Amino acid sequence: MTDRHAVTPVMLDACLALALAGAAFAGYALTLAPGILGGDAGELQFVPHILSLAHPTGYPLQILLDRLWLTVIPFGSVAWRINLLSALVAALGVGIVFTVVRSMTASRVAGTIAAVALAIAPVYWGQAVLGDKYALNGLLTALWAWMAWRSYERPGGWTWAQVVLALGLGLAHHRSFLVFVVPTLLLAIESFRGACYRRGWLRPNLLLLAGGGALALPLLLYIYVPLASLRGLPPYHAKITNLREFIGFMNDAGYMGQVGFLPKGENLRMYAETLVANFGPPLVLTGLAGLITWWVLRPRQRRWLVFLGLSFVLQAYLTQNYDVPRRYVFFIPAYVCVALLVGAGVAGWLALAGHLGGRRAAWVQVSLAVVFLVLLMVRLPGQWRIRWLEQHVARPMDIWRQDLKTGGQADRLAMALALVPPRSLVVGDWEQATPLWYAQQVQGFCPDCRIQGDFYDLIKHAARATAENRPLYVARTLNQATDWSKPTAAGPLVHLASTPQTELPAGLVLLDVVFDGQVRLAGHTWPLGKPVLQRGQVLPLSLIWRLEQSTAPDYAIALRLVHAQRGEIWKTDNPAPVLGMYPFSRQAAGQVVADYYEIPLPWNAPAGAYQVEVALYRVLPGGGFINAKTADAAGRAIGEAATVLSFDLHP
Repeated sequence: MTDRHAVTPVMLDACLALALAGAAFAGYALTLAPGILGGDAGELQFVPHILSLAHPTGYPLQILLDRLWLTVIPFGSVAWRINLLSALVAALGVGIVFTVVRSMTASRVAGTIAAVALAIAPVYWGQAVLGDKYALNGLLTALWAWMAWRSYERPGGWTWAQVVLALGLGLAHHRSFLVFVVPTLLLAIESFRGACYRRGWLRPNLLLLAGGGALALPLLLYIYVPLASLRGLPPYHAKITNLREFIGFMNDAGYMGQVGFLPKGENLRMYAETLVANFGPPLVLTGLAGLITWWVLRPRQRRWLVFLGLSFVLQAYLTQNYDVPRRYVFFIPAYVCVALLVGAGVAGWLALAGHLGGRRAAWVQVSLAVVFLVLLMVRLPGQWRIRWLEQHVARPMDIWRQDLKTGGQADRLAMALALVPPRSLVVGDWEQATPLWYAQQVQGFCPDCRIQGDFYDLIKHAARATAENRPLYVARTLNQATDWSKPTAAGPLVHLASTPQTELPAGLVLLDVVFDGQVRLAGHTWPLGKPVLQRGQVLPLSLIWRLEQSTAPDYAIALRLVHAQRGEIWKTDNPAPVLGMYPFSRQAAGQVVADYYEIPLPWNAPAGAYQVEVALYRVLPGGGFINAKTADAAGRAIGEAATVLSFDLHP
């Protein structure tokens, strides 16, 4: 008689897979991006909320999945909930990797090593905390590999349909899954070459029918694309009303032009270095060596290892040919394949120990397992620290704002939309436009503003703003704008005004400091509200300048945070006010210019009294510089730097 309550191996494996997924989810959730993001991640935070059309290919699977998630989870901001779903999706991918390796090697240790190696890989972890599309790439790759292994192990019509269904889900999400068509076809030939046809119950035409149906079913999700386009909501405004327009949207010729066909040496080197950095040199080397052992000891799995290797090579070849910044985010499908191969390599070492260890084989295997776990876990504290600091310590935006995915940067940029008047035209590139769309479509800021994500057509937008009588704002620096406008900061945004401002802003904290008798620092304002004076935060403030004379030299601006006992903690230099766009020499006498800055309070800053100081200086033609002399409103000299504000930072 058997005990109905006994723990079976299948139950134990399921519990271990869930435990690994749960641990990964906990780590991702604790290092999760807390709010709005820039670029594609920012787009995929607001598009599901309003069910609009994302950039090609539209990502219908993710959009609809995100929308369902937003409905099921009713608490927290929309941005945070989308980020949390990425953490869950990535964690499920970790659990499936364990399941695949455990099934193919019969080793829980190998499955655990493979799952943990993927979970703490910097690229995988870095995307697991963002509401972007790449975490789902990892899950779908792991799912496809799992179904492929099941089909390889037990060939049949049902397992074959599962493989094709997983491939279809991948294609309904991201075009990179096209490269998995080749190994899927090879798997079909291998899987059905013998058993299925000999049984006589499954004919080729039925195989094709089952495979075609399984593939077509998820691809029907692309019906969402033309339907969403008819809503006319951002970010993709063009309507798709016929097959030609649909094919043009899916083809996305401008993007596909960034994909090369011949590997570049520098790209290959970068790919190899990134791969080794993600899994660690010891694990990569020992995994490869163990893979050779597994190849020798398990001849029945050699075709499967070739299948995994081919899948990795095809994904690696595709992704290292992307000629785009941050292309490492495309590496995740290949890294899932690497994790599976590493698992086989670990199993190879354990199997070799079993063959050669004799009576001490179990102890040798345990020792090897401990070594592999130590190789992984020594990397965990460093990865945790990096991810936590990225998302939970505020980071100031630079003047270009090309990466708004850490430290609450995009949240502050989104808040700036509340500062612009109705009917404004706000222009940025893709990285800045998406947080602004989120602020408009989700938070309801400036609903009648027009937000454009094609920054380099600024002259065209300026003409449109003039014709439509719209105030014009930009979200990053552009030096040419001073040729035809009078820029001034509106928090993180820049107002390209047609006439100079002469009135001091409301809420000014008066300073009245004069530099060289030519430039007056009238005071400062808190454009985003008075900040929280805590470690790990930033102080977003605007300095208000006014020119005292008709001309002034091109002073550069030095802003620094000074601790009473330890001296300078942080410093930044801008070549000119307003994100470096508006030199003092271009300003007119009496003109008032707001100049926005973000001052970080380091997360490990010592307690005590602090000051924010500002100085102006000129770079000399022969090298070196000279500081402007500083005086108060009464003309009394106060040194070379003026104190903007003082505060205490408590423990």
